Amino acid sequence: MESMTDRVLIVDDDEGVTTLCERLLRRAGFEVQSAAHPREALRLLHESRFDLMLLDIRLPEMDGFTLLRLARERDPELAIVIVTGHGTVDTAVAALQHGAEGLVLKPFDSGRQLVQSARDALRKSRQAREGARLRALRPLFEVNQQLLAEVRPDRLRELVVKLAQNQMEASGVALYVLEGEVLKLTAGRGMGDRQPQTAEVGAEAGLLGRTVAWGLPLWVSVDIPTDPALLADLNTYHWSSALCVPLLRRGHPGGALLAGRAAGSPPFLEADLEVFTLLAGQVSAAMENAALYAELSANVQRLE
Repeated sequence: MESMTDRVLIVDDDEGVTTLCERLLRRAGFEVQSAAHPREALRLLHESRFDLMLLDIRLPEMDGFTLLRLARERDPELAIVIVTGHGTVDTAVAALQHGAEGLVLKPFDSGRQLVQSARDALRKSRQAREGARLRALRPLFEVNQQLLAEVRPDRLRELVVKLAQNQMEASGVALYVLEGEVLKLTAGRGMGDRQPQTAEVGAEAGLLGRTVAWGLPLWVSVDIPTDPALLADLNTYHWSSALCVPLLRRGHPGGALLAGRAAGSPPFLEADLEVFTLLAGQVSAAMENAALYAELSANVQRLE
């Protein structure tokens, strides 16, 4: 059963159809917005996130399949159902080829048909996301073994940014360690001369500083409205999206791991933040392991 957070965008220039869809979906527990024009739909997709889009094929100035492509570029996880009064075999094939999760013909046989199509599309979309998530998690087991096998702190830091860049398909990765109230760069790859050596910690700071101050992972993209200070960080690095996660030391943030993708690359998604957070947990454990090993080696040398 769908939660109240499932948000649907209806794109249709037929006011009667839009009103009917809104009433049926709201009654079924969805949060609904509508747009009569493709440009209005793109604006809404830019301003907020939707789980599902009901899309008419015939729209003013732009056909539905073109809008479908543009919507998927903004949010690859958006589920889409084509709603049309011109249903043919060719239409159904085109809908599948464009990646739509469903096709509903107007007029509806019943309100139940529309609601069930919406639920089926969301289920298919979530199953696809879960499959992608599992495929992404499998390599993390091998990454964990490599991290725990390296006990020299300097080489471990270089290994961390290398593995993170490969695992996340990132343009650049940087590892910062907290020293007092300042984050200091300890390793980086693909950052060039844009990489700051230090970063202040605080709730009003940039991406790195807020991640450590709040102790929470952050996901930022130029396509998603957010704090101008965070978007300024993206401009500094010439990135279109970024992930930043805290590295915990004995339960408290002791650093941060930052990854970004350059403009023109596919943006990070929420699922990527989950994978990156898991990777950060492995990195924290490996760094703690290396620190304990160094402490043990020092104690052995003193005893000798």
